[in-house]
Amino acid sequence: EALFLEGRYGRATARTRATVGVALLAMARYEEAVAPLLESLELRPARHGPLHNLGVAYRRLGSLEKAEDYLRQAARLRPHFWNTTYTMAQVLRDRQKFDAAIEVAELVPVEGPGGVGWKRPFLFGDILQKQALARWDRQRDRARKIAARSVAYFDQALAAAPKGRV
Repeated sequence: EALFLEGRYGRATARTRATVGVALLAMARYEEAVAPLLESLELRPARHGPLHNLGVAYRRLGSLEKAEDYLRQAARLRPHFWNTTYTMAQVLRDRQKFDAAIEVAELVPVEGPGGVGWKRPFLFGDILQKQALARWDRQRDRARKIAARSVAYFDQALAAAPKGRV
């Protein structure tokens, strides 16, 4: 539909380019999603959606520094959007910045608009699991303690999640 509208308008708009980028993300065509998202920002800079989605695309492509940069820009525009905060914590986890990832994960809301009560403990469990694995070779006792905390958070997530969501 976005491509149809571009044909009808005779030009691309920031919204149509962003929509094409999101569609490509949904199809796991991450590399292809980057160009239309960047084009959206060229047409209308400093928009949360394209910034957030560039962070997602770059994370999926393994360009974690770029992902972090775009997500930070998105978070400055809309700090209350849980999915940007959640994805930023994942990027920090992927970069093995575990303390920073936990700090950001604490900002994911559990109640209210966008409250996703089970996702925050799931994210904590995921971060701690990766931290335990990263320490396994050199700090086994510490890794075991971290892994146990991870399991406790996963249990919390399971208890809070709607049936079939985790």
